Amino acid sequence: MKHFDAGEGVCPEDGSMLVYKVPEEEDLVGRVVDGRYKVTGLIAEGGMGRVYRATQLSMDRTVALKVLKRSLSSDVNALRRFQNEARASSSLKNPHTVMVLDFGQEPSGLLYLAMEFVEGSSLAACIREEGAFAAKRASQSHELSERRSRSRTKHTTMQVTETLAEGLKRELKVV
Repeated sequence: MKHFDAGEGVCPEDGSMLVYKVPEEEDLVGRVVDGRYKVTGLIAEGGMGRVYRATQLSMDRTVALKVLKRSLSSDVNALRRFQNEARASSSLKNPHTVMVLDFGQEPSGLLYLAMEFVEGSSLAACIREEGAFAAKRASQSHELSERRSRSRTKHTTMQVTETLAEGLKRELKVV
């Protein structure tokens, strides 16, 4: 097997198009990313990558480290979305928006976004455990529960609206 520089698009010997093998996704738990973040656990996994719990070594603080899937590292649109997310998120200052602390790329090509770590349940977990945010209940015997639900719905909606409004004021694209 021959190896070529990553910048080459065609074989210098026969002119055929080169295909690069993207390294398999690796579990980063236990690893130090970019010499700065010690990964301590997996929080979630999605279509574009994984989010890990990590310790920022220089500050000894817990962060959420979002890592783009290696298989997407050659997808120009995915890279652009990830970079746009980093820029847009880092400019938001709303107290209901997670603060972006850092954005970087390892020499290996691994792209990451370090964010404020917020303790608690995800929105998906809350909906799974408590049900959808409904303003009405079928039975009047749940009046207290209904008031709590409306309050929770209003509170969450206000937080999301404030964050979106800030993004719109800054003319950020909401994707």
